[in-house]
Amino acid sequence: MIRHVIEHLGFKDEWILTVNHVLSFIPGVPVFFVISGFLVYRSYHRNSGNLTQYFINRAVRIFPALLPAACLGIIAILWFYPFPIKQLLSGEVFLWFIGQITFFQFYTPEIIRFFGVGTPNGSLWTIPVELQFYVLLPLIGYYLRKLRNKNLLLALIILLSIVANSMLKSVYFDDQLLGKLIGVSFIPYIYFFLIGVFISMNWSMLEKGFRGKGIVWLSFFLVSVFILNYFSIPFTSYWYFSFFKVIYDLSLAGLVISVAYSQLGLKPVKFDISYGIYIYHMIFINIVIHMGYTNNIYNLLIVFLMTFTAASMSWDFIERPALQLKKSITTFYN
Repeated sequence: MIRHVIEHLGFKDEWILTVNHVLSFIPGVPVFFVISGFLVYRSYHRNSGNLTQYFINRAVRIFPALLPAACLGIIAILWFYPFPIKQLLSGEVFLWFIGQITFFQFYTPEIIRFFGVGTPNGSLWTIPVELQFYVLLPLIGYYLRKLRNKNLLLALIILLSIVANSMLKSVYFDDQLLGKLIGVSFIPYIYFFLIGVFISMNWSMLEKGFRGKGIVWLSFFLVSVFILNYFSIPFTSYWYFSFFKVIYDLSLAGLVISVAYSQLGLKPVKFDISYGIYIYHMIFINIVIHMGYTNNIYNLLIVFLMTFTAASMSWDFIERPALQLKKSITTFYN
């Protein structure tokens, strides 16, 4: 959210740009997928004998909160461009709304690209990728259970995925259509998810290397950032790039998990507004941009306030009640 606000609102203050530059070394999407792999594997492991429960749990976590976010997006679009009702219900705007509450969040028709940065809620493109992970995990788990050296196979898949991704980057840039399709598939990101899965799957053995070791992993991560970025290793040097990319990605994943298990003076909270921040912040950024409020610290604070308010309401009135209904839904289904 912070990076999106800084980049899209066009801030030019040196200190704000410095903050953005520092945060660029901790990219949000990989962090999201590492955490997802770590936590979703636990959900799968608990329900490996009941895939119905597993998929219900995943659906309940993702979909209920998307509906009010999509409604807010439609309200914002109509506020600035009141489409005729006939066009709204039968045309591309309606298809966009359906995509927002299902699994086509990356779809944005030309008719609403006037709004904000051109995509009313562009950050949701990662949801289809995440849903692909949910489907792939039981398949991967099925084959891993049949193997004696499952850790070796999973580590090999992760390393090959990193190498393959660096080699495919030229395809992303050379073919726009193919690049877009690959960009919303699991292919470029599966290894982040699997790194989280690997750590979670071997947590009893690896826990000591993460718990309370946040500073150690931070030091390791900073060294990898220095090597990869300040030596300007080009992705076209496939094997050379991939070797250092492996170090960077593993250190990033280790940092994320280790910080979660290193208290650092923080106390755990009883509410989780992370998903709400994720699904609401771009809507408010687009509203502020469309109203012409850019390059002002107060507008940044306005976006933060609206986002945290919406995220808190989403957690209290939608997400938490939905999560509490998981067992009831399963009982009804059965």
